[in-house]
Amino acid sequence: MNSLFGTGVRICTLVSILVKDIDLVESILKARHDKNRRQQIVPISRILNKILVEYLQYRHAESEEDVSFCNMYGQKFTVNAYMAAIRGFGKRRGVNGCGALSKIIPKYYIM
Repeated sequence: MNSLFGTGVRICTLVSILVKDIDLVESILKARHDKNRRQQIVPISRILNKILVEYLQYRHAESEEDVSFCNMYGQKFTVNAYMAAIRGFGKRRGVNGCGALSKIIPKYYIM
């Protein structure tokens, strides 16, 4: 979720990001599958960079071609699974209707 809110990219874009698309040295993320089918270069903050370093060490990707954000079986996260995770995250914190968070928060968080 940090990656979703920290970059402002769409969920369908986020779940398509490969390990090779994250450049921690330059602090950028290459979003290759955006709405307009054009590559975006998205800057990532120092805090998100630290989180991604830790996550990628934990992730143990076998190849640079592996998806960055996967389920517990190492398979690509689906958009529906990600939305369910957001709803569960909100529900555990007492927030109803959390599905809209994925559309609302990045817009205001980035601006």
